[in-house]
Amino acid sequence: MQANMIRKVADSNPDELITKTPVFILYKRLFTYIWQHKLPLIAGLSTIVGLSFLQVLIPQITRYTIDVLIPQQKFNQLPWVGVAIIGIALLLGSLNYARSYTMALVGQKTIYNIRYTLYEHLQKLSLSYYENNRTGAIMARVTQDVDSLQNLIISDVAEIIADTFAFFVVVTYLVYADWQLTCMVLATLPLMVYLTQLFGTRMRGAYRDVQQRGAEINNHLQETLSNIKVIKACANEGYEVDRFSERNRENMQANLRVVQLWSVFSPVIDLMNHLGLAIVMVYGSWEVMQHRLSIGELAAFVAYLNIINQPAKKFSRLLNVIQKAATACERIFATLDTEPEVMEKPDAIALPTIQGNFCFENITFGYNTNEPVLQDFSLAGLKQKLSPNKP
Repeated sequence: MQANMIRKVADSNPDELITKTPVFILYKRLFTYIWQHKLPLIAGLSTIVGLSFLQVLIPQITRYTIDVLIPQQKFNQLPWVGVAIIGIALLLGSLNYARSYTMALVGQKTIYNIRYTLYEHLQKLSLSYYENNRTGAIMARVTQDVDSLQNLIISDVAEIIADTFAFFVVVTYLVYADWQLTCMVLATLPLMVYLTQLFGTRMRGAYRDVQQRGAEINNHLQETLSNIKVIKACANEGYEVDRFSERNRENMQANLRVVQLWSVFSPVIDLMNHLGLAIVMVYGSWEVMQHRLSIGELAAFVAYLNIINQPAKKFSRLLNVIQKAATACERIFATLDTEPEVMEKPDAIALPTIQGNFCFENITFGYNTNEPVLQDFSLAGLKQKLSPNKP
C-alpha cells in the first residue's frame, strides 16, 4: 500500500493541472498585494515622475549650448551650463536613491505577505493535497517561486515604470517639437510590441518547463536524502545517481531553450533601436540642410531617442525575468486557489472546555474517498478533558 502511494506521487505532475492564465490577469492579482503598501508605493511613483521630467532638461541644455552660446560666443554663460548639469545630476541621484529605497520597501513587504499567506494556506490544506503533491514541489512554491517574484518587484518593476513614464513624457515633447520626425521614429514601435508579445508567450512556456524541471530536482533530493539509510542499505547509490543525472540534464536543456529564445529576441530589439537612430540621422540631417531644424535640436533629438529606446532595451533584458515571474505567479496562485476538502462552517460554534466520557460509534474514515482506513469503528468509555486551542 505504501509503495503504491509513493509511486502515485512520483508519477503525478501537478503542473499539468495549472491553467495558462493570461499575464495581465496574473499581474492584476499580484498588484492587489502590492497596493496593500500604497503609501511607500505612491512616494516611489512620485520620485519616478520627478526623474522623468528631469531627464528632459539635459538635452535642452545641450541644444541651447550648441544653438545659442557657441554661435554667439557667450563665454560668461558657460560656467552656468556646468552648474546646471551638475545640479540636475545631483537631483537625479537623490531621486534615484529615494526611488530605489521606497520601491525596495514595497517589494520586501509584498514578498513577506505573499510568502506568509502561502505558508498559512498550506497549513489549512487537507492531507490529500500532500499525498498528491511532492514535498519538493511544494517547497519550491514557497522558496523558488516567491524568490522569482522578489527579483521582479524589488528592482525590475521600478525601472520598467520609470522608463515607461519617461518614454511618454519625451514622446509628448518630441511630437510638439517635430511631429514628422517623431512619427518616423515611432514607426518601428508596433513591430517591437508584436515581437515582444510573440517571444513573451514562447518564453513563458519555456520558463514553465524550467521551473517544473527545477521542482523535479528538489523532489529527487528530498526523496533520496530523507531515505539515504534505505538507499545505502540496498546498495542503490549508483541507480539514484543515474536518476539524478537524468533530471539534471533535463533541467540544463530547459534552461538552454530559454537562453536560445532570449538570444534571438535581444538582438532583434537592438536592431529596431538602431533603425530608429538611422531614421533620425538621415531625415534629421536633411531637415538641418533645409533649415527646418537646427544642429542643436538634432543633437537633442538624438539624446531623446536614447531615452525613449531605454524601455525597449531594458524590457528586452527583463523579458525573461517578467515571464519567469508570471510562471511563478501562476503556480503560487494555483496553490492559493486550492481549497481544503474539509471546510470550517462559517457559523460554527466555538467548543468550550469539556470533561467527561466520549465514544466513537460506527466511524468510517479515510484520506481518500474510495479508500477508507477505518470502517465501522467503535470505541467507548474514554475519559478525557478537552481544551480547545491547546496542544
